[in-house]
Amino acid sequence: KASEPALERQGSVVEFRRGGQLLCGYLAGTPQGRLRYRVIGVDGRPCRLRRDKIVDVSREQVSTWPPENRLRSLRVVDENRDRARRDVDLATLWQVVIEADADRVWRLDELLGLHHAIPADATQRVGLLRALWQDDYFDRDGDDWRPRTPAAVQQMDAAADRAAERKARQDELATWLRRVADGGAVEPRPAEADGAVVLLEKAAVQQETPESAALMQAAHLHGAGSAFDLLVRLGHWTADENRE
Repeated sequence: KASEPALERQGSVVEFRRGGQLLCGYLAGTPQGRLRYRVIGVDGRPCRLRRDKIVDVSREQVSTWPPENRLRSLRVVDENRDRARRDVDLATLWQVVIEADADRVWRLDELLGLHHAIPADATQRVGLLRALWQDDYFDRDGDDWRPRTPAAVQQMDAAADRAAERKARQDELATWLRRVADGGAVEPRPAEADGAVVLLEKAAVQQETPESAALMQAAHLHGAGSAFDLLVRLGHWTADENRE
């Protein structure tokens, strides 16, 4: 049986959506009529939201007095919810749902019952909600959730593998560049060292691309001057190279 909805009152902790993300906040007052809800976010900033922007109202309450305790109390709730999100095994939950009925939509309480062997608390409920919201195993269908097809999940996994490979190559290049920048040996060079040099050239002449900017950031290099100095250390340019 689904639990009764929590009462909306001042100090109630809510989960709301903004910019495609779920954020934690508390009600600064009880709405009347069709007025917007005034919510204080975990960053301490107030905002006014329509009711459909609030996806969960909890029985949890922030400490309302003294006032400085409110944000401290809210941040503890937010940290606990994010810890619960990291504990969610969404891949296994998706597999269970696919085997049970791949064509139906599932309510959050149903998914919560499948994921937790014991009755889940409010923190675990929002943790699962955050995981569902951010991941690609389920699509939103109003307030419910539809499992993605095995083909879509396979494509997602393949894309994640490719991204991990790119990240590993970038980390290898960044480690090498940082070593050379700190006065270390140029050799041995990574397999894709020539590509890294091309990206450094773009950064040195202030024609950065997203790829060169990402490599510079990963290697903790800042500005065209640092890219120029590193190209000199690599023996690719001389100290009086004409960058123009």
